[in-house]
Amino acid sequence: MKRRILFIVNPKSGTTKKENMEFSIARWVDKQQFEPDVHYTQYAGHATEIAFQNRHRFEVIVAVGGDGTVNEVAKGLTGSDTALYIVPTGSGNGLARHLGIPMGIIPALRRLNQAEELTIDSCKVNETPFFCTSGMGYDALVAHEFSLQKTRGLWTYMMTSFRCFFSYQPEWYELEIDGKKQERQSHLITLANAGQYGNNAYIAPQAEINDGRFDLCIVNPIRSPLQGMVFSWRLFTYSLHRSRKVEIIRAENVKIRRKAANWLHVDGEPVGMPADLDYQIFPKNLKVLR
Repeated sequence: MKRRILFIVNPKSGTTKKENMEFSIARWVDKQQFEPDVHYTQYAGHATEIAFQNRHRFEVIVAVGGDGTVNEVAKGLTGSDTALYIVPTGSGNGLARHLGIPMGIIPALRRLNQAEELTIDSCKVNETPFFCTSGMGYDALVAHEFSLQKTRGLWTYMMTSFRCFFSYQPEWYELEIDGKKQERQSHLITLANAGQYGNNAYIAPQAEINDGRFDLCIVNPIRSPLQGMVFSWRLFTYSLHRSRKVEIIRAENVKIRRKAANWLHVDGEPVGMPADLDYQIFPKNLKVLR
């Protein structure tokens, strides 16, 4: 029997035009396997509503958009038997890249026809779900500033990162990692389920997305532009875990106290959060295709 598949399309996300999305689906999705339907989002949070309302009617639900759209769709599918697939059209595409889904609408649609199923972990910070990465400090500031820019893409992200570097001051954090407490001054702290932010920037190169643990990445203060350049080079060369500036700890439960409420990034999106943060991981409760 054919599998019912729903495409949830965010027409405003990312850098790729989607005017011909239904034509592309009709052209490239195997009609012998799938019976497709298409819904378009109209407002923030709409993708979660659509996914949740339809997760017992479709065997596969596809997020067509950027990391924010993927996060919304995945939130509506956790704990169900419906599998998530991603047609990445954003500027980062962190989860799609980690899963090995090709970039671009047509390559991703063609991969769908041969996709394999995998069950992955999901995460929460306080009550906010995420599936790829979440963190604080410098990269949260960059995520906030990037969200204010008129253009998207890697170049805009790099220029935003460069501008933020000279104004950012490392912060102090109280951490409780699987019950063990410590205090650290850090440039940034990221909890990774998947290995990268997006754009092949690997914050936790050895992260496994279905091992039931975070890769907690603690970056010590970066004091000079040269250290910043080395950090960036390692980020994009799959070698950050070898840096003496970086400590990566595998953990199941992480609590963090900051000096004050501030920004986090959650799957690439800036979110205002209180000073106290409770990170939890939920093993193997989201089915995906890759």
